[in-house]
Order: sequence, then structure tokens, then C-alpha cells
Amino acid sequence: MKRKPVVSTLEFDNQVKALSKPKKYPKLPSDLRNFKQKLSAGEVPQKRARDVDSAPVYGARVKDSSTGVSKRDGFRVLFFEGEEKRILLFIDRRRELDAWPTDTILRMLEESGLWSPDS
Repeated sequence: MKRKPVVSTLEFDNQVKALSKPKKYPKLPSDLRNFKQKLSAGEVPQKRARDVDSAPVYGARVKDSSTGVSKRDGFRVLFFEGEEKRILLFIDRRRELDAWPTDTILRMLEESGLWSPDS
């Protein structure tokens, strides 16, 4: 698989900043660096995001070293699979959110010009 750079949206960066406050999940930035390297190399198991079937959006799991839980109970990351790069869109704690905010994600993709419903 071809190596693709991984970038993040401003929204994603703000979510990470909020989650990695000193006492909450301080090791999240380090966990994400490792995740980005593996995602760039195509070494991360990923799954097509439900309810966003029409756009090339995938979900993957990220380990949470701050609390010592596995990937299964760690963070979930949603990313857009572009031709030239992968774009990180959304991150959440596995146990804190039942479903992705689909309408927000589709609107974000459309506003950024990455994807349109007509594609």
C-alpha cells in the first residue's frame, strides 16, 4: 500500500487539545503520533464509518496509554481517505459517545471541499 501523509483538521486539533488537558489524557498526543505513523504506512485496521457510506470516511481505534486501557476501550478516530492524503476529522472516547455526529461530519467535508453529496 502506498504511504500517504496524515494531516488533521482544526476541529480535530481542538478536540485533541480538550481531551489532553493535564489530568485527563496527558499521553494522547504521543498515542496519536504513533497512530499517525502507522496510518500513513497503511498499518492500521480500519472500518468504513456507518451512516457516512457515500463518503470515503473510515474509523479506527487508538490506544489510550494515559489510563492503560486497550484500543478497544480507548479512542476512536474518524478520517477521510483522500487521493493524496488521509485527513483526521474527529476523535472521541469509545465509552463517551454512542454514534458519530454524522451530519456534522458530512457538512464539514462539504464545506472544506473534500466531498460533496453529488460525488
